[in-house]
Amino acid sequence: MELKDSGQAMVITQNGEATMVVQSVADYERMQETLALLKMLAQSQQAVSQGKTVSSTDAFAQLRARRGLA
Repeated sequence: MELKDSGQAMVITQNGEATMVVQSVADYERMQETLALLKMLAQSQQAVSQGKTVSSTDAFAQLRARRGLA
């Protein structure tokens, strides 16, 4: 219970070297969400640097055209 309540991860060692980490499910899920957001941010930055963007005006026009609202 102490590990769950503290929010700290426990590092398990073998022969003096870290081999495993134990953490609460809630902390693990938060970490996974953070990693997913960071991955999306990195992909977005890469798209911008490669010029793979459209203006908001063009994006909305494309959406309207797809929905038959143009």
